[in-house]
Amino acid sequence: MKLKTLFYASLIFTGVSTGLFAADIWRAPTEDAPDGDWTDGTTWTGGNVPTSSDTAKIDKLESNTYSNSDVSVGRLDLFTGNVIVSGGTFSTSVSMVRAGTLTIGGTANFQTTSAFNSGDGQDHRYIHETQSIINVCENAKLTDKNWGVLIGEEANQIDITANFYGNSVITTGNNNGVKIGNSRVWAESASAKSTLNVFENSTVNASTIYLYKNAELNVYGDAVFNASNKAYFGDTKTNTVAKVNLKGNSVMNLKSYSFISNAAIVTVSENATLNFTQNLLVGTADNSSSTNTTSGHLILKDTAKLNAPSHTLIMYGNDSTIELHGSNIKPADGQSYMVKCLGLTEQADSIGTGGTIKFVADQNGISTFKAAWIEYNDSISQTGYALELDFTNFAPAEGEGTYTFNVISSTNNWNGREASIMQNYLNEAEIGNEDLVKIIKANDNDTYSFFTTDGGKTFGITYNYVPEPSAYAAIFGAIALALAAYRRRK
Repeated sequence: MKLKTLFYASLIFTGVSTGLFAADIWRAPTEDAPDGDWTDGTTWTGGNVPTSSDTAKIDKLESNTYSNSDVSVGRLDLFTGNVIVSGGTFSTSVSMVRAGTLTIGGTANFQTTSAFNSGDGQDHRYIHETQSIINVCENAKLTDKNWGVLIGEEANQIDITANFYGNSVITTGNNNGVKIGNSRVWAESASAKSTLNVFENSTVNASTIYLYKNAELNVYGDAVFNASNKAYFGDTKTNTVAKVNLKGNSVMNLKSYSFISNAAIVTVSENATLNFTQNLLVGTADNSSSTNTTSGHLILKDTAKLNAPSHTLIMYGNDSTIELHGSNIKPADGQSYMVKCLGLTEQADSIGTGGTIKFVADQNGISTFKAAWIEYNDSISQTGYALELDFTNFAPAEGEGTYTFNVISSTNNWNGREASIMQNYLNEAEIGNEDLVKIIKANDNDTYSFFTTDGGKTFGITYNYVPEPSAYAAIFGAIALALAAYRRRK
């Protein structure tokens, strides 16, 4: 079995009584042997191999406990050391890795019926390390039928990391799904960080996903993360920022209502894709109550794709942002539409609007925000910029000249009064009023103007790029250096 680099993981469960299990079977610190086979009686204190009625407790520093056959144990408590499951099916009612490393590799099928948890727990007597890790490697399978996979649920001191490698498949069976970070009130002030990394070709099939305190989810390579129920990105109780990063060719499929709230940041970059088939709400944890409006941030970079075949991207809260970085992004290209503020059009004036759509140019310009239908609601309580176009990084290879970009485009139509609202915003910006639209120019001498096409369905900007004299000097200096080097070679 080929194992990846071991980190450290911890898992904790608090809802099942230990009285259900017949005995505690220890692999204790007093043992001399550094390694041992799970099914060998000499591995365990007293010579007893744990059974399906027992709790297996491992507190052996720098030890390896191997399992390569079918194992059934009532509960696993890993305090320190390493448990390596390399074959067969490892079944347990509760899995608690408080510190140490649990590695599931090869073709092992690790099954739990109650909880697969990570955290240092409330019993700190057994904590010998400052980090914990779970590694799910190669073609391994982790199946939880009840409570879900919890990364750092009660982590107060220990940093928790879980890594899914290779072609591993993780499936959760109920509404708890995957929880990352600490949701407990008693640990609100703790600094422990919880991270789930999904690498290569791994697949996570979660019912629901929650990101709480100090939580981070990274999906890389060709990995796929599926959430069949709701997704909640952001901790409602603390001011810490939850983060989601999609990179490589990874895909995240959100199949029900999904929320980015409480300053959470979801970043989609490289060739990654974020698909949602119900509403994706940026800036709230509730799709019906304005009292839950906070802020959220959705960032698209490189050649990222945001796809919504039939539903809505909605932004709430004055501090929320949807950001498009670069000129090759493909957001909301399909039968979807974007609602700019909380509530329906008729509610907008009483509830208020939400956030800013930001376009950050790369060297070649900006991307176009496209959707089938667009609502862009106005409000007398609007604060901050409705639109921001940042050309700071714009430096076209062709140099000085006039460049044209579509900014926001509806393939079908704008709903109601949106076309006139948008045009008024752009008219204000052209005469220098930046109360609603902000333009950050690449150079002081640059100028711009706005236009509409397709019967008002598309709003764009004509940008006149005029490099500063210092930029010309840098260009000529580079040319001079190149000529000097060429002459020396001659």
